[in-house]
Amino acid sequence: MNHIKDIHLVFDEENLSKYGAFPLLAWFMLDLMRIREKLTVVSAKRKRNNVRKVKRYKCTFSGVDMSVGIICTILLGIKRFEKIDDLLHTEKKLAEVIGLERFFDKTYARKFLSEFSLPHLRQLDEVNLAILREFGDAVKQTVVVLDIDQTTHSLESKQRQKATRGRNVKRRGKPCYQWNVGFINNEIISQRLADGREHCSQSFIPIIEDVRNKIAPSSLIARVDGGYVSAERLNWIKENNLQVITSVNWDDFLSNNKDLQVDELTFEQFSLKGEKPDEDKKIQVASVGERKVYKKSEYKFQAVLVKIEQEKIPTKKRHRHARYVIIHNVVGLIGARSTFEFYHQRQTIENFFKESKNPFHAGKMPSQRFRANEAYLHFVSIAYNIFSIFKKTICQRYGKDALWRLLAIEPSLMQSE
Repeated sequence: MNHIKDIHLVFDEENLSKYGAFPLLAWFMLDLMRIREKLTVVSAKRKRNNVRKVKRYKCTFSGVDMSVGIICTILLGIKRFEKIDDLLHTEKKLAEVIGLERFFDKTYARKFLSEFSLPHLRQLDEVNLAILREFGDAVKQTVVVLDIDQTTHSLESKQRQKATRGRNVKRRGKPCYQWNVGFINNEIISQRLADGREHCSQSFIPIIEDVRNKIAPSSLIARVDGGYVSAERLNWIKENNLQVITSVNWDDFLSNNKDLQVDELTFEQFSLKGEKPDEDKKIQVASVGERKVYKKSEYKFQAVLVKIEQEKIPTKKRHRHARYVIIHNVVGLIGARSTFEFYHQRQTIENFFKESKNPFHAGKMPSQRFRANEAYLHFVSIAYNIFSIFKKTICQRYGKDALWRLLAIEPSLMQSE
C-alpha cells in the first residue's frame, strides 16, 4: 500500500509551515524509493555491542523510525539536533507524513547514533548502495569517472574522539576531522572519515578499491587534485590498469624534465567565463606529450602545461600567472584544451562540500564519539543522494509526461486515488 495517497498544499495566515512542500519529497522517498524497507537492515538499535556495553534507554521509536527521522531532519535543514525540539515539536502533520506519531527529541537522536559501530556503518553503506543501484546513475555506467576530494570539518570541542589539531588550513589550531568523498555523476558512492592529522593521499587507494568492489566498472578514471598522487600511487595506478587525471607542481615537473624549453612552446589561449562578466580568466595551455612525472616513478604520462592569469591585487604580492601541470593517462583524451576542460569538471565536487556544510549542515557533528559522527555523515550522504535523485527525476522534467515516467518505475503507484 502507498503511504501517501494525495498531496494537498494549503496555506493560510494562521497555520503556515515553512515545511509545506516537504510532503512531495517524502512521497518520493517513502513510497517510490521505499526507504523504510531498505533501512530494515540497520540493526544499531536491535543488537547490543558486546565490546562496548551501551546503556539502554526507553524509546518508543524503532530503529527504522529513528533512521527515517534523522534523514528527514537533514533534508529539512535542521542545523543541530538541539533545534529539533524547538522547530519540529509542533509539526505533528509533518511527522505523520513520514510515518511517525511525533518527532523524537534531541536525546533520542544522540543516543541512537551513539550505538553505531563499524558493522552498522557498513549497513548504512549498503542502504546507500541499494538506493544508487535502483535509482541512481553512478552504478549504471561502463566508463566511470570518479571524483575524489577532501574537506576539513572544524570541531568546537577538544573532547571528541580522534579530533586532532592537524591539517586545518582555514582554522589553524582547531581540532578537526578529515572527510574524503568519492563522487560519480553527482552521487556519493564512497566516503571515509579520519582524524585531523591524516593526509588526503591515504584515502586514495581505499576509496578506489571500495568503488571497484561495489560496481566493478569496465573502465575507471580517477579525477583528483595534486594532493592525492605521488610516485608510489602513480605506479599503483599503472599496475592496476587504472586511469587518472590530476595536477602536479609546475617547478617539480620541470625539474624532472630539464630538456623541456617552456619559452619555445606555443600556448593555446582562451577565456574561462566567471560568475560575473568582468571575472573572465585568461587561460593558456600547451601539450608536451608523454613525460616522466617523478624520479621514483618509471611510467610516463601525458602532460599539459597550464597558465592562468591572476587578478591584480595591489596589497598582495603574487605571481602574474598561476602555473601547474595536468597529467593523465586517459584513453581518447586528446588536445590541451579538452584536457583542461575535462579536468576542471571536478569542480562540481567543490559545490557539494559547500552544500553539505550549509543546507545539509554536515559540519555540525552531533556526538563526542567518532563512530556516531561517522554514522551522521552516512545519513547526510543518503539524504544528499535522495535529494539529488529527486531533482534529476522530478524537478528537471517538465509537462505531464514527467509524472507518468516516474510512475512507470512503480506501477502500483498508479492505483493511487
